[in-house]
Amino acid sequence: MSLNVSLATPFISTLQLDTKKQATAVLIAHDLQLETYIHILNEIMKEEEFLNSIEDLTGRVAIVTGGAKGIGLETSVYLALKGATVYIAARGSKGTYAGIEDVRNRLKSVVGDESLGSKIKYHNLDLGSMQNAWNSAREFARIESQLDILVCNAGVSMTTMQELSPDGFDTMFAVNHLGHFAFTTGLLDLIKQTSKTTQDSRIVFTNSNAYKLASPLDYEKLTTLIPNDGQTFKDASNAFKRYADSKLAALYGVLELTHRLRQQFGLTNIYINSCHPGNAIGTTLGAGHQKAVHPILEKVVRAGLQVTIGNSTADSAKTQVYLAGSRYIKDHDTYGAFWEPSFSWIAKAYKGCAGEEYTELARDEVERKKLWDVTVEAFKKAVGEDEIGSVDIVKGLIA
Repeated sequence: MSLNVSLATPFISTLQLDTKKQATAVLIAHDLQLETYIHILNEIMKEEEFLNSIEDLTGRVAIVTGGAKGIGLETSVYLALKGATVYIAARGSKGTYAGIEDVRNRLKSVVGDESLGSKIKYHNLDLGSMQNAWNSAREFARIESQLDILVCNAGVSMTTMQELSPDGFDTMFAVNHLGHFAFTTGLLDLIKQTSKTTQDSRIVFTNSNAYKLASPLDYEKLTTLIPNDGQTFKDASNAFKRYADSKLAALYGVLELTHRLRQQFGLTNIYINSCHPGNAIGTTLGAGHQKAVHPILEKVVRAGLQVTIGNSTADSAKTQVYLAGSRYIKDHDTYGAFWEPSFSWIAKAYKGCAGEEYTELARDEVERKKLWDVTVEAFKKAVGEDEIGSVDIVKGLIA
């Protein structure tokens, strides 16, 4: 028997007006059964609860690298829904521009206000080269007067290794660590300036719990071209190891940057954290590179994993959105932490997120400083010491 609208009153009376409208509209449009309607209400309530955990971001400016697809796209939507002006930083391509329009259309469909789309802007960024990433950051600092939130979300996974990056490194190491290092440092003076006014700036790095499977970094291998065309399972195994190593490197970079900004500059109101987003198997990250797995088989395996252990792309974005916009982070002085989400076993729905302990290797300060030194030398070579010296905080940071 279909549910009469009057029977819905006990379930919608405690919800916010917008939520009531959503639920009732769905009910009337689809003539839903009671059980289905209650399920929809529960889902809407969970989403509303999450959004309420994020501060009002009106007047704040955010950058999301790789924000035009996958988890980055969902992050852009959430931040804009809470009022932030969001710059999607990515390479100019048809896919990027289509993703930006998708974000704008999503905002319009949820809020019903076309003007919200004007909060989504594009900024060109190529993380494959430290010089390009630095130039992109300096250009942003020239066109914007503030930056409250930086979400370093972009990344590559399971790539073949036919050539080194322009800076002479493995491509995953280059994009997942070096490029974001150059981009972030190029924005530090703007972030510092903003934090003086707001007393609360956020930098969030999308990492992966794959870092836990990394070995001590071998810098000779990271700068050596190892033929890998993805044709064998050994190639795939080596690619995953390089991915895990790149995530460990990114984590070392975050921890050392946090330490130096706080200890050397006393910048205790810039909150830098990392997170594992979840099992968003439905994204294109890492897909199609390793030819040892037939494309059809890869799609079948991905579909099976998505059904069994996968999480929705939107749910996978929530941990980094929380780190970027929740009041909890400032109130509890949370920095240099690694957060992971939790999901329900049955519906695999997002339940929340919390900080996790680092592995012993991640806590190794000797390895961390070794990574920092290698990164700084590559940075100086790519960008030039004169250019670096033109930004006081960066000059002091790498001295």
